[in-house]
Amino acid sequence: MNRGSNNVSVSGIVRGGIWLYVNSVLGSLLGYAYWLVISKIIGSEAVGISSGVISLVSIITTLILFGIPNGMMRFLGIALGRDDVNSLEQYFWSGCAFCAINSFIASIIIALLAHKGISIYGVKGSMLYFTSILTLFSVTNAYNSLFIASLRTEYAMFSQTIAKVARFISGIPLVLWGLGWKGALYGIVFGSLSSFIISTYFSLKVLIDFGANIKPTLSITLLKDLVTAGIAAWIPNLVGTLGQWLGILSVYSEEGAAVGGYYYIAYMIYTIAIFLPLSLVQLMFPVLSGMRDGRKRALWRVTKLSLALGVIISAMIVANSKEILSLMGHEYSRASGALIMLSIGLIPALLARSIVSLVYAYGLYSYVTLLGMATNIPRITLYTLLVRRMSDLGAALAFFIGSITGFIASLIIARKVGFKFRWKDIMLSLAVYIIFIAFKLIKMPWILSLLISSMVSFITFSRLGLITKDDLKEVSRAILTEEQIKKLSNRVDFLIRILYGE
Repeated sequence: MNRGSNNVSVSGIVRGGIWLYVNSVLGSLLGYAYWLVISKIIGSEAVGISSGVISLVSIITTLILFGIPNGMMRFLGIALGRDDVNSLEQYFWSGCAFCAINSFIASIIIALLAHKGISIYGVKGSMLYFTSILTLFSVTNAYNSLFIASLRTEYAMFSQTIAKVARFISGIPLVLWGLGWKGALYGIVFGSLSSFIISTYFSLKVLIDFGANIKPTLSITLLKDLVTAGIAAWIPNLVGTLGQWLGILSVYSEEGAAVGGYYYIAYMIYTIAIFLPLSLVQLMFPVLSGMRDGRKRALWRVTKLSLALGVIISAMIVANSKEILSLMGHEYSRASGALIMLSIGLIPALLARSIVSLVYAYGLYSYVTLLGMATNIPRITLYTLLVRRMSDLGAALAFFIGSITGFIASLIIARKVGFKFRWKDIMLSLAVYIIFIAFKLIKMPWILSLLISSMVSFITFSRLGLITKDDLKEVSRAILTEEQIKKLSNRVDFLIRILYGE
């Protein structure tokens, strides 16, 4: 099966992005469910200890791979576009070998640190041994590069879903048998092993489908290409990873496992909340890249819809943070302040991400890097200081400040590229917070209050013209085929009449 460059359609790219989105959502929801069960069985400390290990593994993985998976995506895409099977084989196997060797060396070093009793951000002893084992599976990142480059992102979703199921099947029984937090981490190890095995199988399948040889063939020359391309993305990726995970590590090391567990769950809820509105902006990136005219107008339509969803989700969490966290256990409501702070930061993060998509589409990569730095360097700088003073709320505040500085940087860059935010629309959107808080003050079950507030908010958006029917059509054309739109049109007519009063 060949894939010449002229045969790659925007719809194929968007559908590939949708599979990545489904992968992220499923992974987060299954991950949340796993920790919900673990917490119910043995409490928040196990969640906190595990979150420390997971955070450290994420940072180490980004550090040791030197951006090679990013470099692989570029050169594998070029090889596939040119039907150059020989280069496809060598780039893939050279990248995999580099990742595997670095993962093995890092794993040995971490195991030696564990043996010597040395800790990293409070992660020590048996926890570091688990970190060592999980670091071995970093090579899976190289497999994902092949899935993305070949637009076979459904394979990434399948492997991750099976991994999460394997985590449940193995981890929960081990916890019930009395292994405590170690049982939870063994579940993650078995899940990672499952993902590695399945991703290896799918990678070989992709190579075979494109007529490549599955026998490993290495090239030092081509590896240099991967390293050169990877280094360009390595530092921004490392800064982004630190900005994401260092907060969890800081809370764990400064406040202990229990508080670390509370904050980890609050952060997980935030990531689930931002996925849907953020995905709309992200999925428009390939569409914007393929457009010659009207990019800014099309982006604002999608940004408005993303903002509408984001404000509703954010207000939903702000008004019901204690109730949402209490689903994990009453003690988790302690992190409600942190969850509120994270959720408010969702709005500037969405608006900044829309500018990232635009400048990426223009090929202005230095602006993309600048936005990433403006967002994450303040977070990294402030985490330890604010956590020591304000515990988990300090970590959330540092994360929020990073979202604000990233948004300010996006305003400056937006002006440079001639993009204008429509402040009237943004300010009207923020009125949704008032709707949710008002219904919260009325004595009724919180889930009922949440549903009524959401419906009133959607109707308000449509009646005020913040989200028009043309906006919905524009986004649907970017994500769905014309045939799918026709099939759905009859089913949504009733909903359209409610929203727009027609």
